[in-house]
Amino acid sequence: MRPIPIAPRSSRVLYGTLCREYSLADATARCQHLAGLNSKYDDIWRACNCKCDAMPALPAGERFQLGQQLIRATLCTNVVYPVYTRRQYILHNTPGRWWDSLYTWDSGFVGMGLLQYSTRRAYDCLNAYLTAEGDDEAAFIHHGSLVPTQAYLFAELYNRTGDMELVRSCYPRLRQYYLFFTGQSGSSTLDNLDSGLLRPWDYFYNSGGWDDYPPQKYVHAQGLEATCTPVVTTAHAIRFAKILAYFAEMLDRAQDVAGYAADITRLTSALDDWSWDDESGYYGYVLHDAQRRPAGIVHHESGQNYNMGMDGASPLFAGACPDRRAQRIMQRLADPNHLWTEYGLSTVDRSAAYFRRDGYWNGAVWMPYQWLFFKAALDMGETEFAYRLACAVLNTWERECRESYNCFEHFMLETGRGAGWHQFGGLSAPVA
Repeated sequence: MRPIPIAPRSSRVLYGTLCREYSLADATARCQHLAGLNSKYDDIWRACNCKCDAMPALPAGERFQLGQQLIRATLCTNVVYPVYTRRQYILHNTPGRWWDSLYTWDSGFVGMGLLQYSTRRAYDCLNAYLTAEGDDEAAFIHHGSLVPTQAYLFAELYNRTGDMELVRSCYPRLRQYYLFFTGQSGSSTLDNLDSGLLRPWDYFYNSGGWDDYPPQKYVHAQGLEATCTPVVTTAHAIRFAKILAYFAEMLDRAQDVAGYAADITRLTSALDDWSWDDESGYYGYVLHDAQRRPAGIVHHESGQNYNMGMDGASPLFAGACPDRRAQRIMQRLADPNHLWTEYGLSTVDRSAAYFRRDGYWNGAVWMPYQWLFFKAALDMGETEFAYRLACAVLNTWERECRESYNCFEHFMLETGRGAGWHQFGGLSAPVA
């Protein structure tokens, strides 16, 4: 297309058509036919445009309409084809069309976003990452950060539909995913240390989806992958177990329920026994000795717990903290000297010696963990904080959409402006 000049205080309407035929001659004929419909383009557009009406909103949400329109358009059109997996080509919802590959943890959030507009699209997004029960090659489809967002998407789908056929179809496949994720099946090495804490590094460098998260960078820089555990993998496992236990009860699978209960107790105790750091009020990365036994929490050269941030707070969203510890973490979340900012929660505590203002995840607001901690606050009855967090995040999103018309990956703490890829669905989907 050539540039389209627009005079001041004026507008122009242009129409384009797209067709596909099986030969150049057929395509040429089709284009000539479409050109002959030029006088009807406006009628065709008006008939289709009603499908693009804004989603219904409560009065309090009307001020967010532009931001919601843009994330809806981004999520629904961020599709790539073909992507090859499991000996077939699939049509795939991608975080952004810059990346034409599978993304496991992003895709759970993509599905949750799509669920606001299309139950079928959300299910298809889930189904793309689950394998058949008993599959001896892959417990699930994995690419990227090992975060079980498919379980969260499944729970949201059931909450929306109440569909027991969905439960019967997905539960066995998600259980297979869970058993691998917790080191209980196949070749999984996630649970191969004596502390009972889970270690994801054999499968990806990234524990919670946060590329430059400080202690994660330290683990790789020091070559500690075989002996060091993050917190967030164990926290996600506990949350995963609680979701599956709920559905196992519905399906009268008592043995499964008992297994999840034992796992929850065991994993929660591991966090309590080895990971909690009372001085900082966060859980810490745990080092293990040559005999695979826990040998203490990882500290920064400043002497601070190296995990002052969302990883260190993550047991809160799993409901895995004793009351006193949960309240201390809530205080960190709500305190502007620590994680709270006017734009949402910082990924890293701002009082930490290793906090940066210009990091990718270090010193930025990202949407997925805003949603998880929002849900945690509701679980704790901290409704005022939950509301304040939701408003901060939605205001940040809407302000950037009005300023730039873009759906960005993350938001910088100094300015609140968006950064990263500009047509991002993926991890930004929770704003929907």
